[in-house]
Amino acid sequence: MTITWLTAINNHGKFICSINATRHTANFINQTGALFVLNVPVRGMEELVLAIGSCTGANVERFEQFDIAVCAPGGGELDEILLNADKVQIKKTKLSKKEIARQERCHAMRHSIALRDCVAHMLCRVESVTEDDGHLLLRCLQLAGWARQAYWDGYNFIPQDMTAVEPYLTFLGSKVFGCVVPVDFNPTQKRLEDA
Repeated sequence: MTITWLTAINNHGKFICSINATRHTANFINQTGALFVLNVPVRGMEELVLAIGSCTGANVERFEQFDIAVCAPGGGELDEILLNADKVQIKKTKLSKKEIARQERCHAMRHSIALRDCVAHMLCRVESVTEDDGHLLLRCLQLAGWARQAYWDGYNFIPQDMTAVEPYLTFLGSKVFGCVVPVDFNPTQKRLEDA
């Protein structure tokens, strides 16, 4: 599916995204608890993103049609995730919230794939669904996230200074993309220069 992140709700991984309610994929994520991976493409992948979004998964096996390389969320091999996920065992009946969250991530990873050429993967769960004007508004929770090192400084997901990487894409609507790049702007420095 092609879907865009609309806005973060808070700093705890909750966000809102939208998808046309008539899309084939809407059948799979139109319920609380549905799992999916947001893959973040970069400049140069626009045609692929548009091609994926322009055909329905009901009639086309898009991975084969567009020769899309896949991986486990985070970039690992799919087989490794399946093997490691099988090692998850419940040894006690009362689990901590941290352990429950870890097991949920393992379960979600077992049932998810990501696009290898994307620079970040976010494993997500649908928390609630609202239909409005022919679209599903999904309130989601990010269960886990991975970004290539050149796009992550420990706090921000953005191409890092002094790296020669492509900026990542954001969808503006109507087959139009924007690129996210850091702005070299220091408001404190600007005020000092103006004084």
